[in-house]
Amino acid sequence: MGQGILSMIKFLVGILLLPAIYALTVSFWMELENLGKLYPLICSGMLAYVIFYIFLFALKGVYDIGHKVFSEIFSFSEGLSLIVPLAFPVIPFLVLSILFLLTQFTTVRGIERYMVFLFGFTLAMHVVLSARTIYDADSNVIKAHYFFSMGLIYIANLLIIAALLGMSYSNFVFAEFFQRFREAGIAHYQFLYHKIPWPR
Repeated sequence: MGQGILSMIKFLVGILLLPAIYALTVSFWMELENLGKLYPLICSGMLAYVIFYIFLFALKGVYDIGHKVFSEIFSFSEGLSLIVPLAFPVIPFLVLSILFLLTQFTTVRGIERYMVFLFGFTLAMHVVLSARTIYDADSNVIKAHYFFSMGLIYIANLLIIAALLGMSYSNFVFAEFFQRFREAGIAHYQFLYHKIPWPR
C-alpha cells in the first residue's frame, strides 16, 4: 500500500516537472543558437548518436567508463554513487575540458569543430543511456520512479552543461539562459493553473 502511494506521488511529481523540462529545453536550445557556427555541429553530434543508438550500437561501454569512475569517487555514499554519475555528464565534461585546454593553451587549430561535434554526440549518449539505465532499473508497471528520476536528472544535466558552456564560450550566457528558463517555466505553470477547473 505504502509503495503504491509513493509510486503515485512520484508519477504526479514527474507530470508536474514536464512544463519545467519543456521550458528548460527550449531555453537551452535558444541559447545554443548564440554559438553561431558551433550550434549546427552540436546538433549534428546529437543526431549522429541517436542514429547510432537506433541502427548500430549504443556505445554503452564508453558510457559505463565515466559512470564507474564517478561511482568510485563517491563510493563513500551509496546514494551519491548512484545519483552523481547520472546527474553529472562525465564524458561531455571531459570533451569540453579537452577542447578548452586545446584552444586556450596550444596552437592547435581546426580541431574545434570535431570536438564540438563529439561534445554533442557524447551529450546525447549520456542523456539517452542514463534514461535507459533508470528505465531498466524500474520494475514498476507505470515506471513512476523512472518518470520522476529522469525528469530531475535531465534538468540537472542541462543546467550543468549550460554552466560549462557558459564558462567556455562568452556568447553562451548562463544568466540569460537561466532567466529565460525561469520566466518561461513560471509562464507555463501559470497557464496550466488557470486552465485547471478548480472547485469554486
